[in-house]
Amino acid sequence: TYFNGSLLKILSAQEHADKIGCEPGEIVETSKAGIRVVCGSGSLLIQELHMEGKRKMSAAEFIAGHTIKPGLRFQSKK
Repeated sequence: TYFNGSLLKILSAQEHADKIGCEPGEIVETSKAGIRVVCGSGSLLIQELHMEGKRKMSAAEFIAGHTIKPGLRFQSKK
C-alpha cells in the first residue's frame, strides 16, 4: 500500500471479521497494539511495517514518528 506517497509494506497484521461502515484503506484506530485499517470485508490490525527508505518497525514506532490518526487513508497507488 502507499501512505503519503511512499510505499508501505505490511509485515505483520491480525485479521478481524468485524463490519465497519468506512471505505477500504481508512484508518479507524491507532494504539500501542497497532493501526486498524478497514478492508473490503472486515479490518486489519497492522502490527509491523516497512516504509520505503526506512527500517522495518512496529506500528507503535511508526505512530510515534508520523502524523497518523483515524480518518486518514492508505492508498493503492501513489
